[in-house]
Amino acid sequence: MKRSFLLLASILLTGCGSGGPSTGSLEGKVTLKGQPVTGSKVSLISSGSGAGAILDIGADGSFKSTDPLPVGTYKVALVPAPPEPMAPGTKAAKAAPSLIPDKYQKVDTSGFSAEIKTGKNSTSFDIP
Repeated sequence: MKRSFLLLASILLTGCGSGGPSTGSLEGKVTLKGQPVTGSKVSLISSGSGAGAILDIGADGSFKSTDPLPVGTYKVALVPAPPEPMAPGTKAAKAAPSLIPDKYQKVDTSGFSAEIKTGKNSTSFDIP
C-alpha cells in the first residue's frame, strides 16, 4: 500500500511542470525621421490571442517591457500619451497635436509588428 502511494505520488509530481506559456521580453527604440520619439507609448496586440500590452517610451525614445509577454507575433501601434488630468474647475487647454502620423497610431494600419521569442527580444520602429 505504502509503495503504491509513493509510486502514484512520484508519477503525479513528475508530470507537474510550470505548464505556463513561454514568455519573452521586448525592448527597443522609436524614432521619427531618425529622431527619438518621446511622450508616447508602444501598443502591442497579439495576433493570436488578442492580448495586449502598453509600453512607455522614455526621453531617449527607448522602451522596455516590464512584464513577461507570451511568445508570438504582435501588431504594433505608436500612440500619444494621454493628456495630464486637469484640476476640477480648470478650463482644459487645447491639446498639442501629436507628431505621430495617424497611420502609425492604429495596429491595423501602422505596418509595424514584433515577434516575441523566449528570452530577450530587441527591435526598433522608425517612422519615416
